[in-house]
Amino acid sequence: MIRKLLAVTAVTLFASTSVHAAEAFKQADVNADGALSMEEVAKIFPDTTEDQFKAADADGNGALSEEEFAAAVPAEGGTVKTN
Repeated sequence: MIRKLLAVTAVTLFASTSVHAAEAFKQADVNADGALSMEEVAKIFPDTTEDQFKAADADGNGALSEEEFAAAVPAEGGTVKTN
C-alpha cells in the first residue's frame, strides 16, 4: 500500500513539475522560436549564470529546447539547476 502511495505521489510531482516547466517555457520564449536564449532564461530566472546555462544546454547549440529547460528547472523555482 505504501509503495503504491509513493508511486502515485512521485508521478503527481513529476507531472506537476513538467506542467510548470512547460508553462514557464512558453512564457519565456518571447520570439516563439521553440528555444530559449540566455537572455530569455535570464528574464524568468535572473540569477542564472552563463555557466549554468551552458551546462543545461545538453546539445551545445546555444539555446535550451523545451526538454533541456524542463530538465534544468528545479520544481521549487530559482536558478536553472545543473548536475
